[in-house]
Amino acid sequence: AWFMVMIALGISARTIIPEGTGEDHVLLKLVESIMPAEGYMLLLVVLVSIVMSSLDSLLNAGAVAFAEDTVKPFVKLTDRTALNIGRCATLVIAAIAAAGALVVPSIIDGLLICYTIWAPAILPALIIGLWVKRPRPLAGILSMAVGTLVAIMFQFIFPSAIEAPAIIPALVSALLAYLLGHWLAPPLGGAGLEKIKSGA
Repeated sequence: AWFMVMIALGISARTIIPEGTGEDHVLLKLVESIMPAEGYMLLLVVLVSIVMSSLDSLLNAGAVAFAEDTVKPFVKLTDRTALNIGRCATLVIAAIAAAGALVVPSIIDGLLICYTIWAPAILPALIIGLWVKRPRPLAGILSMAVGTLVAIMFQFIFPSAIEAPAIIPALVSALLAYLLGHWLAPPLGGAGLEKIKSGA
């Protein structure tokens, strides 16, 4: 239903808003053209509320993931120390996001860049890991690291090296890295699986 609404709005906007309108401003221009000033202001308030709510959730999720999944497995932390690390991580993530927002030309381009890096880092390890009976942790780590590095390399460092989108070589590299890690590492036994499931 959401996609149908967006498609309908896009078709309507083609006949109402002027050509050359930026893709990030289409919805605002459409509402400004067909609604009174009060409705336009209400939309702006709603959009700001949605953005602030989403940002709050993303910042908290990133900070908790960093403290609990990245630091805590290697360092024994008290609750207060974990809280302070989470606060620092929130500031760092917010600063990186703000810098990225200034560099990315539009919201759509920003999403495409995020998906280009996210998909090779997550999808091969996630999909194959769900179907393999005895997973190898090294395979997942290699797949995520190689997929991320290759995506960043072809997206930012050598964007004109190949004609294909950066996500293609990144996905292929992540898949090959997973297979290499699966072949090199010993399988995770039952005790290891139970440890992962229990979160210990």
